[in-house]
Amino acid sequence: MSDETRKVLPEGQYVLTQDVTNPSADRRHKRSVEFMVTWTAGMKFDVRVNTFDYDGVKADYNTIKGTGWYGQLSSTHDGFDALVAALVPVDRTTDSLAHRMEKEYISNETILETMSEVYGWDMDKVEDFVATLIARENDKEES
Repeated sequence: MSDETRKVLPEGQYVLTQDVTNPSADRRHKRSVEFMVTWTAGMKFDVRVNTFDYDGVKADYNTIKGTGWYGQLSSTHDGFDALVAALVPVDRTTDSLAHRMEKEYISNETILETMSEVYGWDMDKVEDFVATLIARENDKEES
């Protein structure tokens, strides 16, 4: 399908409804979604809408990131159309929080308040939880 006629999916989280074989598979890349041999039914993907602007001519296009995997796919990937055809939208999960944070700045205070509201934790518990996560990450980096 040419880029001029390619449908642009709305931004959000999607799930794969069937297995899709990747025509650009490369088994040397174990954790990259763009080189997987098969994208399996049930995998979640975050779809982002980007705007290409070349000399005043604008066009929207999608990039797709596998939730929990490295790498992303754009419309130039050989398996893009087959993958898009098998995706259906789902409600966003906490898995896609990192993707949202990449796209727009969300302050730490907003994250803590949201966790408190959504999970019913008081702010002290949320702050303790986040401090524990940060300490674990720092320990990993030091070792």
